Amino acid sequence: MTRAVLDASVLLSATVGRPDSPPSVLSDAARSGRIEIVVCDQLLDEVHRGLMGPYFRQRVTDQERVAFVSLLTALAVPAPTPSPARILRDPRDDYLVELAVNAGAEAIVTGDPRSPRSRRARAAGRKCASRVSGCRRRAR
Repeated sequence: MTRAVLDASVLLSATVGRPDSPPSVLSDAARSGRIEIVVCDQLLDEVHRGLMGPYFRQRVTDQERVAFVSLLTALAVPAPTPSPARILRDPRDDYLVELAVNAGAEAIVTGDPRSPRSRRARAAGRKCASRVSGCRRRAR
């Protein structure tokens, strides 16, 4: 089974995406046990903050928000929030690489096409899907 770190944008997109969208496919794969999603408190906080923002408040009900966070917490493999070194262009995402390394994740899936292009992120031994559409193979 593939263990992966999905960044907050991918997780959030699963709440509003079409059923055949890559984030939704990954979410379904986690529900059915085909992949394991690794999370830490920082990632869960980022998802929660995103769900409370105006975009998602207009599209996702309070009940759906609570259900999504509860499901994510129940399905995901919890890991401690890492204290990473500077790795990526956006230092706010460095913890995702460290989380993947510490949890033994095989992949990092992000909606940001720039993040996984870091040589250091790939040098950490993690496969990175640079576009959400490129992650479908992770869910199969």
